[in-house]
Amino acid sequence: PEILSVFDFAEPSMVSGTRDTTIVPPQALFMMNSKFVEEQAEALAKRVMTQTGFEKRFSLACRLVWSREPTKAEAAAAKAIDRNDLASWTSICRALFASADFQFIN
Repeated sequence: PEILSVFDFAEPSMVSGTRDTTIVPPQALFMMNSKFVEEQAEALAKRVMTQTGFEKRFSLACRLVWSREPTKAEAAAAKAIDRNDLASWTSICRALFASADFQFIN
């Protein structure tokens, strides 16, 4: 699929036992500009907005995306842009998807 070319996908016609882990600039652009990522961020925002209060919402979003609780610094950064509406939560969720914590397994 064409979308995999953005993620430095291995050439399917060649045998490759392992791949190098790479991050290429088009990946960051894809995460910032992709309609697909926007749709997924909005879907996640709608899901977390069922929770009451910023702390519960952001904690749920981080657990779903990063499989961990947020740090105090991460929560403070997200709270600075929270306007308690779908648009700001979509932006927060999109930022979680674009983070290194989402792109790499630790």
